[in-house]
Amino acid sequence: MFTVREEEIEERIEDIKDLMRIWMRFYRILSAGFDPEHLTPEKEAEFQQIKTVVAQRHRHFMEVIADDEDKYIGQNILNLVKRVISLKEFGKLSPLEINKLSIEWHDANILLNEILGSLEYQLSVLKSGGHIKTFAKNDAPKPAGKAVGFFGSKYVKFGFVVVVLAVVAGVVYVYWEPIQRSGFYQEYLSSYVEAIQSIFE
Repeated sequence: MFTVREEEIEERIEDIKDLMRIWMRFYRILSAGFDPEHLTPEKEAEFQQIKTVVAQRHRHFMEVIADDEDKYIGQNILNLVKRVISLKEFGKLSPLEINKLSIEWHDANILLNEILGSLEYQLSVLKSGGHIKTFAKNDAPKPAGKAVGFFGSKYVKFGFVVVVLAVVAGVVYVYWEPIQRSGFYQEYLSSYVEAIQSIFE
C-alpha cells in the first residue's frame, strides 16, 4: 500500500510556499494597473515576466492540488493570467471585470493557504508516528483531525479572506492618489466614491 513519506510532504510544502510567493507578487505588480497614466516600460516588462513565471509553474501547481473539486480554481489561475494582456489593458477593464479577476485571485490564494495548512498537519501526523495514504485534504485522519477541522473551518477561511482584503486595502491606500488621478477612476469610480463620502459627511 502506498504511503506518503515525510520528505514528499516537506517538498510539497516548499512548493506551495513558493507558489504563494509568486501569486502574491503577481497581484502586487498587477495593482500598478490601477494607475495606467503612470505606467513605465519597466513595470510592463516586470508584469510580463511574472506572467511567464505563473504560466510555467501552472502544471506544477495543478499537481499539488490533490482534490479534484479544487481543480477548477487552479485552472482559473492560468485563465486569469491569460486574460490580463498587460497592465495598460488591465487599467481599461470595467469594475465588473476587475471584481471578477479579484475574486478569482482570492479563491486561488485561499486554496493555496488551505493546501499548505493541510500539508503541515499531515507532516505533523507523520512526525508523531502516524501514516498518511494520500495528499488529499479530506483524507487526513478524522479522529485526531482537530488541526484539519481548524484549517478547514469557516472561521479560518473567513480569516484568510480578511487578510487578503487587508492586503488589497493596503495596496489601494498606498496608490490612492495616483488611482484618483487615473482616467479609469475618473470615468468609472469617482461618482460612486463621492456618493459614499456624502453619506458620512
